[in-house]
Amino acid sequence: MEMNISTTFEKAKSLINKLNQEERFELGKYCLDTEVMKDRFSRFFKKMQIKNIPITFDEITAEVENVRKKMYQERIIK
Repeated sequence: MEMNISTTFEKAKSLINKLNQEERFELGKYCLDTEVMKDRFSRFFKKMQIKNIPITFDEITAEVENVRKKMYQERIIK
């Protein structure tokens, strides 16, 4: 489903302020995990292309997920 919503930054902040602490934490985590990391990986990817090291965003994402899974499993085992 595709939606387009026209809003302002102030309206968005007002909506966020209505969330409880846990919801704000999840929103922040989502933003950092997706948007910020995507931007960082994109910049990293561009640098790697300059150095002629072939790697795709999907490959990076898969590796990050593997590392997260391993770290999660290690925490559960301990």
